[in-house]
Amino acid sequence: KFPPLNRKETAQIVRRKNPSGIIGVRKKISKVKGHEYEFWEANWSPRPNVVKKKSFSVLKYGDQEARKLAMSFRKQGLAEMEI
Repeated sequence: KFPPLNRKETAQIVRRKNPSGIIGVRKKISKVKGHEYEFWEANWSPRPNVVKKKSFSVLKYGDQEARKLAMSFRKQGLAEMEI
């Protein structure tokens, strides 16, 4: 009934709601020495059993710009993904 999906199609399945609206992009808060730092993080899997992540600081880029950078980085990662 259901044909098997390749890795790229599987990576784009919506599994839960997230604030970014893009799968593989999330807002992350890191605590270092009592201070909290916010990041937008993009993650993808270029090859089987390999996970790549890239974070963009809200402090450095601002919330909207960091979010946009993470979303575009995720799209680039999916484009380069092996099937």
